[in-house]
Amino acid sequence: MRRKDREITDICAILELVSECKVCRLAMTDDGVPYIVPLNYGYEYADGALTFYFHSAKEGRKIRLLTQNGCAAFELDCSYQ
Repeated sequence: MRRKDREITDICAILELVSECKVCRLAMTDDGVPYIVPLNYGYEYADGALTFYFHSAKEGRKIRLLTQNGCAAFELDCSYQ
């Protein structure tokens, strides 16, 4: 992270932020082209690990891309109307 003064490292603050957000945008690549999917999510924090859960079909573009290349990025949408 470039701006260390804005980095959130406290797990309580992270969990508060995650609980306030409603949408996660999951970004992947499809043959070099960006593919971003907005998703509602659930999560749990256990044994020092934060795990996100997404509703999904067992097949489709998102599953194919994650299976082909497990790399993905995400951002959470918060405080919007």
